[in-house]
Amino acid sequence: AFLQLIGQARFLDFQERQWGDAEIETLASALQYAHEHNAATNLEELQLSHNSVSDAGFRALADLLAQGALGKLKGLELEYNVAGVAGRRAVKEASKRRAIACHV
Repeated sequence: AFLQLIGQARFLDFQERQWGDAEIETLASALQYAHEHNAATNLEELQLSHNSVSDAGFRALADLLAQGALGKLKGLELEYNVAGVAGRRAVKEASKRRAIACHV
């Protein structure tokens, strides 16, 4: 059921959920799993702003993008989190390599 539902999603909005690194790492693992099973292929926008994500969560997202997951992703919103310079840089660089608009 998860693979079917995530395969249909074009937009995921997890803003203002009080999420931290653990939740983002779980989300990244789920999206990687979907990628490995050829799902999550239609996702274009991922909204994660206004949470409590630090460098570890940003690095998990950067790794996900570097592995080629979310091939149609056009936008990644990460404003108003607590990540420092290193985490923000990692996700910005991974996004730039994929021509994904990323706001941190």
